[in-house]
Amino acid sequence: MKTPRLAKALLAFSLVTGIVISGTSAAVKPAYAAITGTIYVNQLGYSAGDSKLAVLGTTAGSTVSLSFQIVKDSDGTVVYSSTAGDMTKWSGSNSWHGSGSTGDTYVLDLGGWSAVDGTYKIVSNGLTSYPFRIGSTVYDITTFDTAKTFLYWDVQTSDATVSWTALSGSTGSHGPSFLDDASTPTGHVDVHGGWFDAGDYGKFLSNTTYVVYQLLSGYEDYSSKWTLNADGDGIPDLVEKSKPGLDFMSRMMIKSGSTPTGATYKELLGTSYPHDGHPDLQTDNINGTSDDRVLNTDSSSDLSMRVAQGFAIASRVWNSYDSTAAAKYLDYAKKAYTWAKANSTDTTSVSKYERGLVAAASELYRATSDSNYLTDASPVVNSHLTTGDWVDGADSAALIEYYPYGTATQKTNILNFLKGLTDTRITQAATNPYRVDPGPLNDGFGGDGPLLNEVRDALWIYEKTGTRSYYDFAVNQVAWMFGRNNTNYSFIATKKTSKYPTQAHLRSTADRALENQALPGAYITTGSPNAPTFSNTTTYQFSETAITVQAAYFRGMTMLLANSGSGGGSSDTQAPAAPTGLASTGNTDTTVSLTWTASTDNVGVTGYDIYRGTTLAGSSTGTTFSVTGLSPSTAYTFTVKAKDAAGNVSAASNALNVTTSASGTPGTVYTFETEALTPTMSSGDTHAINTDSNFSGGQGDMFNSNAVNDYIQYTVNVPAAGTYDVKVRVKKNTSRGIYQLSIGGTNQGSTFDNYASVATYVEFDLGNKTFTSSGNQTFKFTVTGKNTSSTGYTLQTDYISLTLQ
Repeated sequence: MKTPRLAKALLAFSLVTGIVISGTSAAVKPAYAAITGTIYVNQLGYSAGDSKLAVLGTTAGSTVSLSFQIVKDSDGTVVYSSTAGDMTKWSGSNSWHGSGSTGDTYVLDLGGWSAVDGTYKIVSNGLTSYPFRIGSTVYDITTFDTAKTFLYWDVQTSDATVSWTALSGSTGSHGPSFLDDASTPTGHVDVHGGWFDAGDYGKFLSNTTYVVYQLLSGYEDYSSKWTLNADGDGIPDLVEKSKPGLDFMSRMMIKSGSTPTGATYKELLGTSYPHDGHPDLQTDNINGTSDDRVLNTDSSSDLSMRVAQGFAIASRVWNSYDSTAAAKYLDYAKKAYTWAKANSTDTTSVSKYERGLVAAASELYRATSDSNYLTDASPVVNSHLTTGDWVDGADSAALIEYYPYGTATQKTNILNFLKGLTDTRITQAATNPYRVDPGPLNDGFGGDGPLLNEVRDALWIYEKTGTRSYYDFAVNQVAWMFGRNNTNYSFIATKKTSKYPTQAHLRSTADRALENQALPGAYITTGSPNAPTFSNTTTYQFSETAITVQAAYFRGMTMLLANSGSGGGSSDTQAPAAPTGLASTGNTDTTVSLTWTASTDNVGVTGYDIYRGTTLAGSSTGTTFSVTGLSPSTAYTFTVKAKDAAGNVSAASNALNVTTSASGTPGTVYTFETEALTPTMSSGDTHAINTDSNFSGGQGDMFNSNAVNDYIQYTVNVPAAGTYDVKVRVKKNTSRGIYQLSIGGTNQGSTFDNYASVATYVEFDLGNKTFTSSGNQTFKFTVTGKNTSSTGYTLQTDYISLTLQ
C-alpha cells in the first residue's frame, strides 16, 4: 500500500514526465498536448551496439517537448527515458519533413540506451513510432520469411515454373517462358533462360554478369552467413540461384560450331507485353515462329570482360559442387577475356572496358594464379588512381577486387582513394537529419541501388581499418531504406516492417510486390517540394525493381550482418585455426581431389585458399577442392589456408604429397554433366535445366521431345585417343521415350527404354567406343519410339561418362 507522501510524489512525477507509475510497470501518458507529426524509425531494427537514431517531423511552429521514451512493443513498459541533449531540433537546410521541405524536424539520439534484444517503439509528444527490433540476426534477410528468401529470383527466372503469393495476398503462377528466344538475321539461336532484368521481360547480359558476381562474391566472402539449403542437396541456395544466370551467359556466348569465341550477344527486348503476371503466355515457346524475340547481336569488349569476371568467380565457387561445370566456366572466362583484349577498341566506353579488365583480371588471377592477368591490370589501376576518375559503384568494385593482389603502394592508394570517396559521402549525409547521402537521390530515380553500393564500399573500408564512422554510415543508409525516411515507408518490401510497398512495376507478378524485394525507393523531385518523394504505386521510378538492385541488396545486407556483431565497434584481428586432415580422395593424370577438416574462427571462416607448392591453385568456400591442369606422372605438394571476412589468414594445413596418374591410365572416368553442355535439337523442340538432388551435379537436362525421330545432341570433348566404356545416367518416369545413342553418326549400343511407373534413376552401359583422336565428338540421342505405357517421348539425362579401358 502506498503512503500519502509517496502517492503525492508519484503524482507530481507523472505530471512532469507524463509517465504513470503503476505497480512495477511504467505506462506512457502524454505530458503535453499531442502534436501533429510522425516519428520516423528504422522499422527493421538494429544490432544492439549500433548507432541508433530516429527523426520526428511536425508542422512548423509546433510546441515540442525535447524528450522521448523507448517502450516495449508488447506492453508499453518504459525501458529508457531520454536525458538532456538526446533530442535536438534540426537546424540544417534539408529538414525533409513529411510535408516536403516545410515543417520542423527533430533528431532523437538513442545512444544513451543500453539496448537488449526485443521489439520496441518510441513515444514522444503524443506520437508513437512503428516498432523496431534489436537483435543479433536483425540484418539476416534469410530470417525475414525463410521460404520466400529467393522468391523474387524464382519469379524472375524465365524458364522456371513458380507459384507466388505477394505481400498484398494476391497469388499467381507461371510456367517456363520465352523458350523460343531468339531470332537473328541468320537464323535461330538458343538463348532461352536467365532472369528478366527488371519490371518488363527484357534480358540483358551485362546486368546478368553483375548479378552473378554479386551473388557468388557474397557467398565466397561470407559463406558462414549463407548456409541456407532448403532442398537439402548440399549446395547452398545462394550458390544455386546463380545457375540461371550462368546458363544464360553460356548461351549468350557466340560460338564457332560448339566452341565459344569469347564474343557475346548483348540483350533481348520486346515490343509488346500484353500478359501481366503470365510471361509464359507472351510467346508460343516454339522456335521459328513469328513471335520469337529478336536478339541484339552487338558484341563489345567491355561486355566480354564482364562475362569473364562472372565466369571466373563461378569457376571457383562451383568447383566445390560441380567440377565439370567449374572447368567450363573457367574456359569461358579465359576465352571472353582473350577476345576482349584482342578487340579492346570495340567498346561502348573505354572506362567500362578498363574497369572490366581490372575486375576480370583480378578474378582470373585468383582462379588460375597466372600473374599475366595482374600485369594487364596493374597499369590501368595506377592510371585511374592518378586521375581519380573512378568514382561510381562499378569502379570501386573493380578496385576492391584488385586490392588483395596489388603492391603495398597500390593497396595504400586504393584504400585512401575509397576512403576519400566515402568521407565525402559521410559529409553529405550530415546535411540532413536522416543521415542519408543525398547524392544518389538526385538522379530522377529511386536511390537504393547506388546507396547499397555505398554500403558495400563503407563496410569494406571498415573491414580494413576498424574505423567506426564507416560502419555507422552503412547502418544509416540501411536505416533510410527500412523506413527512417521522410515518407515513413520501408523501401524494402517485407512484413518485417510495418509500412511497406505492396505494389511494384513488375510484370511477372502483375505489379504485386513480393517479400524481401528491394525497390528503388525515394528520389528528390525538382521544384516543390524539393524533398525525397515516394508513393506506393507502380510508378517505375519508385518501384521498378531491377535484378542489379536486388543483388546489391543481398550483398550489402550480408556484409552488414557479417560486420554487425555487437555493433561493429572493434576490428577482427584473430586468424582462423589452420585446417587439418588434408587428404586426397582421388586423382587422375591431370587432376587431384582434395578434402580437409573445417577450421574454426572467433567470427567465422569465409573460405579456403589451396596452394600447389607456393602457388595459389584456387579457392573454395567448402572443405573440398579439385585441382585441375596438372601434368601426368608428376609429384605435387598441397596445403590449405583458412581465411575470414576481415582478411585474416590461418597458418598452412599439413602438407600433402600426391603424384598424378600416368597419362591414359585405365579406369580413369571422365564425366560430362549434360546440364553443363550446350545442345542442339530437332526443329521445334526445347530443353530445360532441371534441379534434382538425386542427380550428380544437383541438376539434369530435360529434352521435351514429342515425336519419333526427334533428337538432342551434345558436343563432348574426348580427352585422349583410346577405347572408352560409354555410360549414360537418366531419370526414368512415366512420360519417357525409347532412345538410340549415336556417336559421330554411328549407333552406340542398343536402344534404351526410359519408361518407369515411378521415378527411377538408372545408368545405362552402352558398351565400348574407340576414338582415334582426342577432341570434340557429337553424342546424339534420337527417339525411336515409346513404351506402350508411356505418355510421352521425353528424355531426362544426368550425365554422360567415359571410362578409359
